[in-house]
Amino acid sequence: MILKEKKIYQRARDFSTICIKNKDGIAMIESMIALGILVIGLVGTMELISRSLSANRLIADQYIASYLAAEGIEVVKNLIDANKIQGNPWDQGITTGNADKALDFETTLCPSPCPSPCSPKPKRLCPYATTNINLVYTTSSGVYDYIFTGPPPDPRYNRFKRRVTINQPASDEIQVISRVDWTTRSGATFSLEVHDHFFDWRP
Repeated sequence: MILKEKKIYQRARDFSTICIKNKDGIAMIESMIALGILVIGLVGTMELISRSLSANRLIADQYIASYLAAEGIEVVKNLIDANKIQGNPWDQGITTGNADKALDFETTLCPSPCPSPCSPKPKRLCPYATTNINLVYTTSSGVYDYIFTGPPPDPRYNRFKRRVTINQPASDEIQVISRVDWTTRSGATFSLEVHDHFFDWRP
């Protein structure tokens, strides 16, 4: 009787030991699974953050490009207004020569013929082919313009090019297309266009 009780006790103790070992193995597997899920979650979060930052940079570039394109239209409007104020034909000096122009907020009407190169200030309404350079952001003034002389600008601030195309489909109509091209830090290229029409409606 005592021998049977010892055997039963021994079997119970062995079974308990096996159960404890099995529990340790299961706990280790559960820990590895939990760690794997955590790593996958972190990787997904980091990927989401990276994509969000890239999207934010693209949106910021599109925001700048839209304003630069709109500025190109506005400069042409100002040149038309200057002609009317000075009593000149409304399209004088605007539609002559190459349709593609390079201009910024300092651009003035070019005397005929247009001087070459179009470098010293005051800046003139120049053919785009002669100034196929990027607009430069000047940190001191906070504006984008063309710099023809001096040291090369910081490439971080001159990723945008603007080409303003001026056509005259009729004697009383001017069509303006302001196109901005830029390259992102990753090397991708984008473009944005703004179209407008001006008419000789004032006497």
